[in-house]
Amino acid sequence: MHGAALVLAALAMSLAGCDESKSEAQYGEPVGIQIAAHGAVPALSVAVAVTKGRDVSVTVSSVAGAVFTAAAACPAVVATVAGGSVIRLMFTAQGNTLHAPAKLPEDPGGACMVRALDGKAVTTDKPDLLDVIVEIRADTPDAGRR
Repeated sequence: MHGAALVLAALAMSLAGCDESKSEAQYGEPVGIQIAAHGAVPALSVAVAVTKGRDVSVTVSSVAGAVFTAAAACPAVVATVAGGSVIRLMFTAQGNTLHAPAKLPEDPGGACMVRALDGKAVTTDKPDLLDVIVEIRADTPDAGRR
């Protein structure tokens, strides 16, 4: 449980200082979800935030499910998160579909995830344009111990 809290805190801090190409986007509070390990994909902590004022609770489970499916198809993700790195992805969603940004992340795991998630169905509170940010990291089972 502590691992999810760390993910949320890190995402909240990174969102507060977000100065990227979509500087006009403002995000609400992130919601975290933990995904159990399956096959070659380790346990993951996923934090999702959406446009401020929109209901992230409607979107988080469909995004997490899409992330798990995409991670299974992207072996580079496992290498990235296993090394302790965080994969940070920014999308838009409209009409219940994720749309990738024009520029792919430099990290091979992040780039693979963006390609795998582009066009995937997600649930949103409204069909209007929605900014979505996702952070993925390995969920370390002993993060809250000691």
